[in-house]
Amino acid sequence: MKNNGLAPCSWIKFSWHEIDGKDYLIAYDLENYELIKPLIDYALHLSDKQMLDPKTVRNEMVFLKAFFKFLGPNGVLVNVTDSTLIAFRDDELAKIVCSCNSRGDDFISKRTVNLKLRRVYYFLSWCQESKKIPPGSIGQSGCKVTANFQCLSPYAPFSVSRLRLKKVHFPVLFRKAGGASTNRPRHFATEDEKIKLHEYFRMNGTEFTFMRNVLLMEIADRAGLRRGSINALTCRQFDPDYSTITSTETLEICPSQQKFGSRNIYRVEFDLRLRVNAFIKSFRAQFLRDMGWNEDRTGDCIFISARDGRPLTVQAISAIFGKAFKAIGAPHGAGIHSFRRKYADGKVEKEIRARIRLGLDTSVASVAASVAIEMGHSNPDSITSYVNRAQSRMLVEK
Repeated sequence: MKNNGLAPCSWIKFSWHEIDGKDYLIAYDLENYELIKPLIDYALHLSDKQMLDPKTVRNEMVFLKAFFKFLGPNGVLVNVTDSTLIAFRDDELAKIVCSCNSRGDDFISKRTVNLKLRRVYYFLSWCQESKKIPPGSIGQSGCKVTANFQCLSPYAPFSVSRLRLKKVHFPVLFRKAGGASTNRPRHFATEDEKIKLHEYFRMNGTEFTFMRNVLLMEIADRAGLRRGSINALTCRQFDPDYSTITSTETLEICPSQQKFGSRNIYRVEFDLRLRVNAFIKSFRAQFLRDMGWNEDRTGDCIFISARDGRPLTVQAISAIFGKAFKAIGAPHGAGIHSFRRKYADGKVEKEIRARIRLGLDTSVASVAASVAIEMGHSNPDSITSYVNRAQSRMLVEK
């Protein structure tokens, strides 16, 4: 069921078209000269029905493209079985292990494959529900693909029971690898690392990149935003003529790029807001003048490339901080998200101490539910590991 002698990727092509601010996919089968309707319709479903942001839709399609490439141009969805998924799983793992970009980490490799497999399950479940494949194609028993598909939606609210049934939902996933990073030790940035990064950026770059990278770090550390949300911040959002200042002099912002298309409001402390404004009005503006560029190429984004003045990509931000953390001797895998973990860790501890002082409930569930809202998590379970970490640390302090 593989590529039937065709060069990898040669038979399938994606083309994205923006209509009314949304990206729509056209998927071509170049071997059979026809559109790949299931992929096109699924992308439309994610965009219009699930209301996912364009970036998330594109990511979902990239996962599925790997599966379609594995099936080949003559592959038929109705013939997919558990054995097909196992073969795809093993083939993807072999590709990752042999890739020049591989970290040589078996856990990370299997986790990456699991992410793709989950998306295939979601897609097949949707195909059955929308009658693109017949009943009995995927289900709990007696089906070609075995899965408990009562909760098979990556965007449905999580519950403890759903997490416990994870192995039933996705039988061919690699065990003890997970689909996210929660099963692996995660790096929390420290104040000492922040000082070292500050010095690293000062010594390795121009005045503009130094100020830009330090500001990226400050926002991640003090506002707790994800890299995509930070990168989507605009100059207009920090313009006093347009921004909304609360009674506590914090700035309320809603980044245009958020995980799963959420519309959470985040608060930026007054002094940090002033730093952002100062960067925009001085270092950023002077850099554009020096290069002879105008604002048209920046898209009004605060964080722009020193190479061409266009908005930074999230991949570029990851590369900047991954390289910097490595240079200061931080553990493998440390990056800009380490500051969001640091922020969450501090918020959790502050919440626990406040509840102790006020005589309120300090259970894991209560603390997690409170902090999750501020962190932009729809699922409080995502915060429980932070609460357990903070409570363990506070017990040691006693």
